[in-house]
Amino acid sequence: MNHQLKNWAIKELNCKNVIYLPNFTKNENSYAKETKLRGNEGKRITCLANLRDQKNHFLLLRVAKKLQITNPDWTFHLVGKDFEDKYSKKLKTSISSNQLEKSVYLYGTRNDIVNILNQTDIAILTSKSEGLPVSLLEYGLNKMAVIVTKVGEIPLIIEDGVNGFSIPSESDELFYESLITLIEKPALRVNFGNAFYRTIVNNNSESAIIREYINWLQEI
Repeated sequence: MNHQLKNWAIKELNCKNVIYLPNFTKNENSYAKETKLRGNEGKRITCLANLRDQKNHFLLLRVAKKLQITNPDWTFHLVGKDFEDKYSKKLKTSISSNQLEKSVYLYGTRNDIVNILNQTDIAILTSKSEGLPVSLLEYGLNKMAVIVTKVGEIPLIIEDGVNGFSIPSESDELFYESLITLIEKPALRVNFGNAFYRTIVNNNSESAIIREYINWLQEI
């Protein structure tokens, strides 16, 4: 899953042969269209992440508050499991207290991810810690223009300014500025999405990882 686990296995398990195989995903076979995102078509920003502290949705809310002033017709769509815990309650309270009810929408767990991303114009991750999130790979397979934080294995996938924007964690202003850039430049969104797709197909698709695993087996 990540290089830290590989290094741990080498050190602690006394293994001679260890390989790092990143998370991978594949195109969804289901074409279900269960979820209809709210907000204006062509102006939706989606975050696929369970409601957990590591995912840092509060950075998203701070950016949403800025965007509400400059681009109020753009909306945020949070898709992921709601554990109905302290973090969830705090998040919902913050949405209400900042009057973001018409800017930020919660959907809980959903199974029709491709359908959701087909209704999305920009995809984001605001995590403060990560491994290699499967949601990022799903973004890539669906040719999404992305803004993500530089945590965990994410910088191995997203090269800033090449196939997306990758910014330091907790940097509200940089995140906001990157979002404005993508909002104002639809052609850049297309270019990022196509470049990101090529990255995933070449390095993190099901076929690419299986090929790497078979080559490793043949070598040993």
